[in-house]
Amino acid sequence: MEHDPDNPYSTYTHEGLPPGPIANPGVKSLDAVMAPSRSRYLFFVARGEGRHAFSETYESHVAAVRDAGARWK
Repeated sequence: MEHDPDNPYSTYTHEGLPPGPIANPGVKSLDAVMAPSRSRYLFFVARGEGRHAFSETYESHVAAVRDAGARWK
């Protein structure tokens, strides 16, 4: 489907931007933006299997990124 020349949203077969939006946020996403939860976390990184590591400082974030990278190897 992504290489379908008849699909105007296929960036593999059509140059430039698609003719319209490629995604729309859901209600939960919009609610989260309008009323974000309070947190001291400033950074996050995916750890795999749908899990994330959240960090309060850049230094702990760098360590979490390094740890997550080791898991992907």
